[in-house]
Order: sequence, then C-alpha cells, then structure tokens
Amino acid sequence: SSAAPGSSTTPSITANNKAANDILAMIERNQRAAGKRQMVSGSHLVLEPTPINLQKVMSRYQRKNNGGAIIPSAVLASWCHDILSAISFCHSNHIILRSLLPDQIHLDHSGTAKLSGLSKVMVLHGKDRTKEFDPLKFVRSKKGKDHNTEDVEPFAAPELLLGGTRHTKETDMWAFGALLANLLLGKQLFPGKDRVSKMTQVFKIVGVPEKDNYERAKRFPFYSNNMYVIGDEGKKKKYSRGVEKALRHMLRAFGSDHEEDFSGLRSLIDGLLHLDPKKRMTADEALRHQYMMNHSAHVERQEFRQNYVKDWLDLKENVLTKGKSSKSTIRDSFGGGGGGKSRSMEQQKSETTPPMNGGGGSAEKELKRKAFLIGASSSGGGVDDGDDLYNLDDLLGPSSSKKPKFSEM
Repeated sequence: SSAAPGSSTTPSITANNKAANDILAMIERNQRAAGKRQMVSGSHLVLEPTPINLQKVMSRYQRKNNGGAIIPSAVLASWCHDILSAISFCHSNHIILRSLLPDQIHLDHSGTAKLSGLSKVMVLHGKDRTKEFDPLKFVRSKKGKDHNTEDVEPFAAPELLLGGTRHTKETDMWAFGALLANLLLGKQLFPGKDRVSKMTQVFKIVGVPEKDNYERAKRFPFYSNNMYVIGDEGKKKKYSRGVEKALRHMLRAFGSDHEEDFSGLRSLIDGLLHLDPKKRMTADEALRHQYMMNHSAHVERQEFRQNYVKDWLDLKENVLTKGKSSKSTIRDSFGGGGGGKSRSMEQQKSETTPPMNGGGGSAEKELKRKAFLIGASSSGGGVDDGDDLYNLDDLLGPSSSKKPKFSEM
C-alpha cells in the first residue's frame, strides 16, 4: 500500500526539480546579460502604428535650389492645429516640452499629428506654476570650453542660444513657430550649425537687440558682436524686425498663389517669433488666432473636406514611395474615371484599425476619420457591397456607381 504513493510522487518530484533548475538557470543567464547592458526603465508612451513622422515629410518636401514642392495648405493647417492643441494641453497642465523636433511628431493613417518622444519634458513645481521667470537669472558661465562649438537644436529659442538654461512655455512657443516656418518654406528659417551663426540669422529676421526689441539680450553670457552682419563700411547692420516680410519674400519662390494662401500662417508665425519672450503668443492665444479660427470654420465646408482628403493621400503616397508613384493616380481615382492597382489584403488589414484618439464628435475628427477610411478602402478587399461604411459619395461628390480602386499606398 505504501508503494503506490511512492511510485506516483517520485516522477513528480523529479519534474519539479528539473523545472526549478531551469528557472534558476534562466535567472542566472538574465543576471549575466544584465551586467553587460544597461537596463532601461521608466514610463513609455504607446501609440498605434504611425508610418510617417514630420522628419520624413520635411526631407521629401525639402527646398533645394529654389525648387521643390510645398505642403498643401489644408494639410499644413490641420497639423498646425493638432500640434498647437497638444502644446496647449501640456502647458495647461504645467508641462514644458523643452524639445520639439520633427522626428518626434508622428502622423497616423488619418493624417493626425501626434507628439511622442517626451523624455525631455519638465513638470513645473507647484511654486513655479504662477511665476514669471526672468531668463537672465538662469544662465551659464562664460568660463570653460568654447560653447559655440556645441551642437544646438534647430529650433532653440534665442535666450537658450545666448546662454540661458531655463526652458519655459515661451521657449516651447518659439520652437513651434520655427518648426512651422520650416514646414512652410521647406528649409530652416534660422540655419546655422553653432550659436553664433544661428543668432546671426535670428537677428536678421526678428531684429537686433534695441530699446524696443528686447535690449536685455545683450546681457546674456554668450552674446557677441560676432552675431551681427558687418556692412561695407565695417559697421554692424541694425536689422529691424521683419518676420512676416521675410516669409513672404521666401514664399515667392513657390509662386504668387502660395503667397496669398499662407497669409494667415505667416501672421501666426510672426506672433510666435519675437526676440522678447514676453511678446510671444501663448498656446491658447495662438489657437484663437484668426488663422486657426478660419481653419475651424473651413472644416465644416464640403469642398475643404474633399481637398483635405485628396491632398493628404497624395502627400502620404509621395512620402511613403519617395515620389516613385505618380500623384495623379490617386487624384484620377477620386474623379470616378480610371483607377490604380488595388492593394493587397495584408496592407488593407494593417490600415483598417481606427486611431485611438478617444471620443469626440468634432468636425475635424470626422474629417480625418473619413480620410482614414478612404486610405483603407478598396474595391477588391472583401468589403460587403451592401455595407455603406466605405461609401464616401457624400464626401467625394457624385461619381459612377462602381467603387473606385486606389493605388498602392
């Protein structure tokens, strides 16, 4: 009677010991591996797949030798609204971004711009949330290595380039304005690889420090006479403020039509790029700017929605295919005549998961949802003909009864 329990327990004990030894061996291997590499911990931001970021767009729409294409006005206005809304949300919750780089702004399949890469953000302490910071109280020392050789962020605010160390809501708004100018022009408004060269460009466009233009900039530790442009007579050129004038002049390379299309955006950028931090628009003020108000009103119009969808899908195809696929393929398919090749089922499935933006019934979200559905739809994708989910006649206007095919995205 005692043999039966023994015979059933012995294999169980053996199996348990083997499992325990395997677990111990795995733990030991993990510990050895951990010693060879640095373990990374912390919070992570999880987003749905986003095939494009702004860096890819800017690389594709880069202006070279006065050539290149310009980002469609409807798409650019939409991105402006998305990014500005995100900045406003952060600032209202006392969060300073500190860095706003194009490779950290992602675009989902519907064309919505989303912030990521928030590793540098700073949350203001309770006592600091109602203070007005004086940038001159937070500066670097002149001693030490040559700070002019340090790498500087492309959209850094003047007070940071001049030696300030404190990031504020105002430095975020400057970075946003410089980013918008880059998207509009296809190149940096303030090019330069070091502090002196960048500040030279800043002074040329936003004006040199004077009595009515933030004269206190001269008191920063890295301020230098080398930041001025020297005229023929050896004297420093005293440029006055002219942001909107400079943008208008640079846009002429794309044609006179674009100069008028982006007049509102030029005015917005002008309000963001002030040498004096206190004169810059806040995020909430920028959202109430006439350019943003007009955009919100345009979203209600059928024609604007049609143009947005076409422009966004053209841009997405242009960026993803690096210009190898003709834009006209998509535009012709919208007109009801002609069409491109239908995409594979795997590509359709990868795009049919709607973006997780939360609730909300605003016109802009509905517009982008429709753009997403267009990008995911296909005549041969197994969609039930009786299902009106992909029937976008109300958006695209009258067309033939056949469902259009869409070229490979």
